[in-house]
Amino acid sequence: MALAVVALAACKKAPEPPPEAPLPPPVPASERPPQKIVEIEPNDFQRAQAVPERCVIEGTFEPERRRVPDDDWYRVAPGPGRTLSLRIEMNVAPPDAGSAEAALEVLDRDRNRLLRTRVVAGQPALIPAVVCAEACFVRASSADRASYTLSILGSAPRPDHEIEPNDRLIDATPLQPGARMQGTYGSPEDEDWYRIEVKDPKPGQFLRVELSGVAGVRAEMEVRGLDGVLLETVRGGTVGGGISIRDLALVRETEEADAGVTAVDGGVAQADGGVDGGVAAAGAVDAGVGALDAGAGGPDVDGGGAIGSPPAPDASAFAAPGLPDAGAIATLAPDAGSPDAGSSDAGSPDGGVVGAAPAPHGFVFVVRSGLYPGPRSRMRGADPRLPYTLFAALESGPDDLEIEPNDDAAHATPMGSGTRSGYLAPAGDADFYRIRTDQPMILRAEVSGLERADVEMQVLAASRAGGKPTLLARANEGGVREGEVIPALWIPAGDTYIAILGAARQLEGKSVRDAEDRDHLYKLTASLFPDDGTWEREPNDDPVRTTEVTLPAAIKGYIWPRRDRDCFRFHVPAGSGTLTTRVFPARGMDLQLRLWEIHGKRADVIGTADAVRGEGEEAMVAVPVREGDYAVEVSSPRNKDASPSEQYEVQIRLDGPGLPQ
Repeated sequence: MALAVVALAACKKAPEPPPEAPLPPPVPASERPPQKIVEIEPNDFQRAQAVPERCVIEGTFEPERRRVPDDDWYRVAPGPGRTLSLRIEMNVAPPDAGSAEAALEVLDRDRNRLLRTRVVAGQPALIPAVVCAEACFVRASSADRASYTLSILGSAPRPDHEIEPNDRLIDATPLQPGARMQGTYGSPEDEDWYRIEVKDPKPGQFLRVELSGVAGVRAEMEVRGLDGVLLETVRGGTVGGGISIRDLALVRETEEADAGVTAVDGGVAQADGGVDGGVAAAGAVDAGVGALDAGAGGPDVDGGGAIGSPPAPDASAFAAPGLPDAGAIATLAPDAGSPDAGSSDAGSPDGGVVGAAPAPHGFVFVVRSGLYPGPRSRMRGADPRLPYTLFAALESGPDDLEIEPNDDAAHATPMGSGTRSGYLAPAGDADFYRIRTDQPMILRAEVSGLERADVEMQVLAASRAGGKPTLLARANEGGVREGEVIPALWIPAGDTYIAILGAARQLEGKSVRDAEDRDHLYKLTASLFPDDGTWEREPNDDPVRTTEVTLPAAIKGYIWPRRDRDCFRFHVPAGSGTLTTRVFPARGMDLQLRLWEIHGKRADVIGTADAVRGEGEEAMVAVPVREGDYAVEVSSPRNKDASPSEQYEVQIRLDGPGLPQ
């Protein structure tokens, strides 16, 4: 009994065995050192050499005949259900004499080409990331005798890095709002497609897009719809510079701006077949200097000629051809008594009507290397070792925010009497706004200044026969932080465009438009008034070609911009007596009168009135006139006064028995 107790006590005091050491975690595949592999012939098309996911291969090109390349095939097999991102680098050793070139290709498991690049001896070629789903092939080929080193490093794909191939719409890399994506210019011809979608965006929401610069590359980015239709092309201002698109609208307006403007075909922003050339359906924003792109003169317009009514608008610029509005698609329940009536979902709350899911909103971005002047000719830069970063953030703006892209007349943002806000970004940006009227009107347009850019405003009319838009007026009086005004401009019925762009400036002897202010909004205000004959009709600087008025006339106007002169042409019938003209200037304005007699295309001054120095009424009273055409000019002596806010009134009448006064 005592022995049993002692034995039991000894068992209780026995120390417990130490716990087993935990097994070390498995080394991630991306951190495993690559295996060194030697090429084993034959490794042609039908007998590709199997290699591990991470390896460094030493091989040689030994073509049997001249100009017949030696092909070395390698097969990487991650396995069913696995996808890898392969980083492939190839270096061809320079031969003892001469040079050598090779081709490096990546093919999928069915031997469809994914990517191809050229390799020059002594210049390593790099493919930063290419997809390998379940299995893929790497093919090295050369007609020159040389040795090479081929590195294949497989790892799990990273969601924040592009993976080739993504040079087509179907292969576009998904981009999430607020997430940063890195990519590379793999070659001068490389294109990287990215697709971003936003479900149920709110009105006023937009995308702010930033593309970082890469040394030696002039960035270029296409903005396309989700269906791949090109909307605009944006180019970086300098080599090594980035691109910023301040506000890409996610929700297109479906109602035409009102306030005295008649909507046409529902008022959807439409492509206008009457405008092309410099304002083509796929516009280009280019901040480059004149040597790069001849666009420093602003929108490509016809500076003169008659103003015609535009043709009827055609399909919406943002509607997929042949497709109905995705948000309006529905499947209706069959009629009672039809063969399918028994299978309808009549008991459901919607009575058997199944609405389609709303179509997603978003864009496709195509990033590529743009042209710039090289030592001998224009060239494209590329460096697969220097990544760029693409970033798109979802933001909200004011209710009257512009609808980007609107860099040409075909994609102009609709507006009427009211306001629009916008960003002058990226560098070289131009924002078009469309005003549609069913009768001629008088337009007053004002745009506020920007903190970091000199703004110019242009008003253009759509051409009649599909040509370039006609420039009606231009305002570029102020500088940085100063706004621009066009106080009273006659516009024809139909479509009229207001363009906001950076003012041209001289850099190294070249005229460029590279103004940008991505941090501050400008405000565009448009006011429309009926053309009832009581307002001047700009442009009216030429006494011969100005619009004719009916006497007696009392017309209001503005002397603006500086050096402006306003001419009013009229006809004097036979038997008239004398002519009396008076001008009542605005506060602080010194104005003068001139009377022109018109002879065909020539005009001669036959009278002046400039008696009052400074503010005061000027008049020409009881001037004898004979039958013919005349014009009265209102201007400021020596062009010293001008104002976009202080208006004058000029009165013109014929004196004589039986004439209206």
